[in-house]
Amino acid sequence: SVVAAQFRTYAPPVFTGEEGPLAVGDWICKMDRIFRMMGISDQHMVSCAEFQIEGAAGDWWDDYWRLRTADERDQLTWDQLKGILEAKYYPRHFRERMEREFYDLLQGDRSVEEYEREFTRKSAFARHLVDTNDKNASRFRNGLTIDLRVLVASHGYLTYAETVERAQQIKASQLLDTPAEPLAQVAPLARQPAAVQPALPAPPQQAQHRNKRKWRGRDDRRNRQPGAPSQAAPPVP
Repeated sequence: SVVAAQFRTYAPPVFTGEEGPLAVGDWICKMDRIFRMMGISDQHMVSCAEFQIEGAAGDWWDDYWRLRTADERDQLTWDQLKGILEAKYYPRHFRERMEREFYDLLQGDRSVEEYEREFTRKSAFARHLVDTNDKNASRFRNGLTIDLRVLVASHGYLTYAETVERAQQIKASQLLDTPAEPLAQVAPLARQPAAVQPALPAPPQQAQHRNKRKWRGRDDRRNRQPGAPSQAAPPVP
């Protein structure tokens, strides 16, 4: 059909259920963007989404669909299909953990752009916390650093997109107004006097004399002729 052909031009992602709990949220977000671009009815959204459920998830969905009545099939909406997939592949304990991470999300050391990307990614797992433009803008603003939060709030009511844009503008202005830090002046190294080597103590004279005496004794024995009498020291009177 025309809708199916148009749908394929967007290179829609496939969901198999084997990519982990976060995969179903990412897949739903991508499909939501495609459906917004196409502007199609709920029935067409369900038909297009079903076509992209493959592998183990496809087998499970076929069984689920087969057990539904004709009225349940006809009345199934895209939002209901998303809820069914999340209940199956996005466990409650994991969902609660992701919701807490989004609830506690702060800008911290991130740039405004980095914070906005993380905010958008994690908000997909806590849609009930940001299901209106006011909630979205308020939660994003409250997660900004204190200086940015005060300056953005001073502009009064802003939509989510305006809140993000104003925070980016204020931060860019702050960076332009911040003077560059001067380079530290390094004092020249003072010339160090040459180190004086300590004089080595002279060897004890007694040790030199003893060595010399022993060495001379060995020389005498080496130079003495065979049979020559040794010179004994004279007796003490």
